[in-house]
Amino acid sequence: MVTGVMVGRIKEQQVGHIILGDGTRLALATGLSVEGFDSAELVTITYGRDRGGELVVESIARNASRRTYYVR
Repeated sequence: MVTGVMVGRIKEQQVGHIILGDGTRLALATGLSVEGFDSAELVTITYGRDRGGELVVESIARNASRRTYYVR
């Protein structure tokens, strides 16, 4: 279930999760891939929380804006 939307820059991509420029760590939903996204790319993310409270990316898309806004 989606609980929020955020916009940020990808700082790191690791197996099963990403880290944004502000340090926010998000797990990737099962079957979701960030292949094709570059580090420092500006993205819009919809996210939810798992049973343990961890942020989980539900969808991710490139953002055309040059400014970064964090909305929680």
